[in-house]
Amino acid sequence: MINNKKVYSKLLLLIIVVLAILGTQSLAATVSRVTGLKSEPVNSTEVKLSWNRITNVTGYEVYIKEAGQYYKSIGKTNMNNNVRINNLTAGKTYYVKVRAYKGNNVGDLSGVTGYEVYVKEQYGSYSSKGTTTNLYATLNGLTPGKTYYVKVRAYNANKVGDFSSELRIVTNNNSSTTTLGKVTNLRQTSITTNTANIAWNSVTGATGYEVYVKEQSGAYINKGTTRNLYATIRGLTEGTTYDVKVRAYRLENGRTTYGDFSNELRFVTIKQPTTPSITLDKVMNLKASLTGTRADLTWNSVANVDGYEIYIDIPGKGYISLGTVTKNNVGIIGLQLGQTYNIKVRAYKGTTYGEFSDEIKITTQNEEKIGKVENLQSVVTGTETRLTWNAVEKAAQYEVFINIPGRGYISLGTTRTNTVRVISLSKGVTYQIKVRAIGTVNGSTVYGDYSNEVTVLAK
Repeated sequence: MINNKKVYSKLLLLIIVVLAILGTQSLAATVSRVTGLKSEPVNSTEVKLSWNRITNVTGYEVYIKEAGQYYKSIGKTNMNNNVRINNLTAGKTYYVKVRAYKGNNVGDLSGVTGYEVYVKEQYGSYSSKGTTTNLYATLNGLTPGKTYYVKVRAYNANKVGDFSSELRIVTNNNSSTTTLGKVTNLRQTSITTNTANIAWNSVTGATGYEVYVKEQSGAYINKGTTRNLYATIRGLTEGTTYDVKVRAYRLENGRTTYGDFSNELRFVTIKQPTTPSITLDKVMNLKASLTGTRADLTWNSVANVDGYEIYIDIPGKGYISLGTVTKNNVGIIGLQLGQTYNIKVRAYKGTTYGEFSDEIKITTQNEEKIGKVENLQSVVTGTETRLTWNAVEKAAQYEVFINIPGRGYISLGTTRTNTVRVISLSKGVTYQIKVRAIGTVNGSTVYGDYSNEVTVLAK
């Protein structure tokens, strides 16, 4: 039950202010604006607020917010024009405002008889701690270092009002608090275009370290925690100035204690050098000369280039790259006879390419055949035979083949005339002989058809 007298407990005393009164009631007169609001630090996690007193009001309501968040009420006070706010986070920025109110806001109730107080632990259920007729109550028997939630509602003989908004409270920890030192020797170990590696000296008693980063003209952002004595800051912008600071923290009995921030460290991320824009001239005066299945290309040189890339349009496949050369000429081999090709060339430097040359069209000559050896004759004399045949137009030489029993046809070599002697035949063995012409057409070696076979029997 709640004792209306002040109780001082060795464990903990916590005075809570009744946060909400049921219903609404019009004020008889306009309530003046609070003036002279000022704050005075008590310690690293507590401040004292005070303001000018306003006459003829019931009390004051205090609102607080962190940067980037919305204001929320942390309760009301009676006629006192000062209040202490504790359990703040060291090093954080808060905004506070106060307004006066008049009346007890009992709405359609004929009068408030008292107030009922409910309390729960952070993950528990609410339970009634009793009633009081005051606008304050003392809760005792709480556990140090725990989080509680409190809500209050008004009542009279006929009705009960709505609950106030929850008030979150954290009881003070009676155990000794470890004082953490300031992080020292914060330094950069390496910088890239989008990352920074930093390190610092160890702080005695620290559980870990909290890293804050900001751009030169921005606000600090918490980049997270680490248990190491180093960190990698990622996602930075190249060529940008940043400030970083680090503080130690310690987790003890469910509470977090922070040390002072290190001195700021300023660093600048690396900026990639800008590649100058270049423009390469178009390849001009592309020419080709054909020799059989080979095409020799030449063109005018282009200044300030690494080389040239050659493209050929193969029928049925389209343009493909044949590779690159550093000079202004190249030979293309292995073309097909009787085919038409389109060719173009462009200059390059690094990854920059110039405009393609005008296309040129080349057509290789149709294949010309060497005629068949005709009228092959054989005159046998003992173990040799003399062969003759008609000369073939455009033949440069002739190749003679002999079929040796058990081995098949083998080449006996070539001759530039249309007659030849074959010697050292085996007596009593029958051989077959044939001949073909060999010539050169458009730079390529061409073979004629084989002659009819002749049969030779060595004697």
